Amino acid sequence: MIGRPTTARTLAAQLHHLNSLGLANAIGAVIDRGGKLRFDFNVQPFVGAREYQCRIELPRAGHNPDAYVLWPDLKALADGQFPPHIYDHNAGRTKLCLFMPGGGEWRAGFWLSETIVPWTIDWLRYYEIWLVDGTWHGGGEHPDTEPRRRYGIRGKRSQSRLT
Repeated sequence: MIGRPTTARTLAAQLHHLNSLGLANAIGAVIDRGGKLRFDFNVQPFVGAREYQCRIELPRAGHNPDAYVLWPDLKALADGQFPPHIYDHNAGRTKLCLFMPGGGEWRAGFWLSETIVPWTIDWLRYYEIWLVDGTWHGGGEHPDTEPRRRYGIRGKRSQSRLT
């Protein structure tokens, strides 16, 4: 990307860029009376890996996009373990944690095709490796694992002292 665009891309423009990627079984639409972009596609993160059916949703230009794995069930593949770096797993659908909201990694002026799609593929690559060796090599952090303190300041977990 050249520069850092500050204005939100339209949903129609985002969809056009996503369609231009030529991803397998890709289908996208602007839904909910023009208020949301939904883009489904299949991807294989590397040769020899399984194929995944994914979805990206962008509720109105300017808001954070969501990325999902619709199939296969990631928890089932991991023998019932929740994969690391997810927001939610419900009825076989997993919402991926790709970036820190509000951290500047994704902005409304960025193309989903240059950020969220490749980040989803990278996440799946790390997931495949995690299935084999049990270690998450993708980095990242989850601030919600730290208890919240007053005024939004996060503190270190206190160790309970048993005597």
